[in-house]
Amino acid sequence: MIVREMFLGQEMDQLHRYLNEVATRAGSIADAIKAEDETDLDLEILLEYPIALQELGVRTVYHELTAIVEHQVQGVLTHLRKSLGDTDRRQEDHPTEMHFEDIQKEIGKVSAIVLAQLPGAGRVADVRAVAIDLKHRKGLKKLTSANLREFPEFHRLEVRAAHAAIDAVLEFTRSLWAEAHRFRSLCGPL
Repeated sequence: MIVREMFLGQEMDQLHRYLNEVATRAGSIADAIKAEDETDLDLEILLEYPIALQELGVRTVYHELTAIVEHQVQGVLTHLRKSLGDTDRRQEDHPTEMHFEDIQKEIGKVSAIVLAQLPGAGRVADVRAVAIDLKHRKGLKKLTSANLREFPEFHRLEVRAAHAAIDAVLEFTRSLWAEAHRFRSLCGPL
């Protein structure tokens, strides 16, 4: 558990550093563009590159956070199954072959751990929703019957929100593993 905690912490620190580096680079480029007086081009056009660079960095973080959450949730299900001595499974029942929602249900079924009730779970659900919207709709928020008549909205990709998302994923994964270890201790030795 200590190694997993350390690795998760390092992974999140790397994402924070990456975001800071991207924001610094984008800011430097924007400052250089604004300082240049010799151009006849519109400043808004010139700033498209540093803005796009920063948005790409944030997009990358959201996708990486989603992958981390899915990997950790798969790992917890495997851990719980081993705790119960349930290792004889068909390939299609392996966590890496299951949909995220099915893994959540299975975790709840075998351990009574409800992922939606863990600290950071709401924010993690938001991170996953943003990543899905970025992947499948180029950032367009999911259209529902409630917002269908409104003008479509896109996600705003902000560095500050991405930093908060990193912290929420770390909080969620730590609490998930703590609950899994608590459950295992209740099961006793195998």
